[in-house]
Amino acid sequence: MILGRDWLKQKGVRLYFDLGYLRIGKTYVRLEEDIHISSLLRLCKQTTLAPNSVTICKVKVNQGFRTENSKLADITPLDDGHLSEEPGIVVFSAVAKLSDSRKIPIMLINQTNKHFKLKRGEVMGRGEGVKTQNISTLNVNKDQLVKESSLSSNLNVAPEHRETVEQIIKRSLDLFAERDSDLGHTDTVKMKIETGNHPPIKKRPYRIPLLKREIVDKSVKEMMEAGVIERSRSPWAFPLVFGDKERWHHSAMRDYRSLNNIISKISYPLPLIDDILSLLGGSKWFTCLDLKSGYYQVLMDEESKEKTVFTCHKGLFQFNVMPFGISTARSLFQELAYIVFKTVKALRLRI
Repeated sequence: MILGRDWLKQKGVRLYFDLGYLRIGKTYVRLEEDIHISSLLRLCKQTTLAPNSVTICKVKVNQGFRTENSKLADITPLDDGHLSEEPGIVVFSAVAKLSDSRKIPIMLINQTNKHFKLKRGEVMGRGEGVKTQNISTLNVNKDQLVKESSLSSNLNVAPEHRETVEQIIKRSLDLFAERDSDLGHTDTVKMKIETGNHPPIKKRPYRIPLLKREIVDKSVKEMMEAGVIERSRSPWAFPLVFGDKERWHHSAMRDYRSLNNIISKISYPLPLIDDILSLLGGSKWFTCLDLKSGYYQVLMDEESKEKTVFTCHKGLFQFNVMPFGISTARSLFQELAYIVFKTVKALRLRI
């Protein structure tokens, strides 16, 4: 901007180079030094800052402003700008992206108890193009790290073997599940519920104490999210009955007694505990593998899902996987275990 001598004289403009100020009438403006005009960030439109608030505003730079391919600008407040004379008004330092229309969003903080007006074109700060560099990026799977840390913290092995065991765990993290949503599924066998021509059984829900309802609500939500259950419109329905265990899918068992009375039984033989103990006698080393929610890793036959329905105050829900409480579940799971481990020598494995 070029100001004529007549205007300067009329407005009583005075320059105080020793103090670094320009006076226009009764207003003092600090002189800006060593700042390239293309780096100045000017407000796009008049803005009023509310008391004790944060406001996002758009500022604009002129054509001379340069950035690299990243189009990123480093925003900093001016030490001697207009806003520096207003206590409580802060321009937030940040890195922001320059739009095609040369506009940049900035954050203004009003820490005072009064409104503060800013005029269009006022200088809010300065911007500088960010230089890009080659950066190596490491992608970290947070869930994987948490699982690895959790498994390692529960190890009970001698110090000299710990590192070896941790490496084995690290290579096999996908075999471990912390939540039901982590479970895998097999279709080697599927649970099929044969009831012949028996008509659907529909039982009324038992009354659930108010304190227990929160447990049911939470568990239904978790099982829905994990894909264990889904909503149903089945003509079958069985109520919930509570036990003593903390985990809901054990403590709030479905009362499948009437279903078990009509279901076609599976005659697959179950092992005798006494025989297993006799065969293991004299052994010194044992390895025990326990599946997490093993039944939930066995898929339901599509046509049998409607017979697994339980009813509660939340509605009707049927199982996508094999539920606890059905009489044929143990035999089916035993059959699956034998199929999976049939190549392992009998002297080394007991199921």
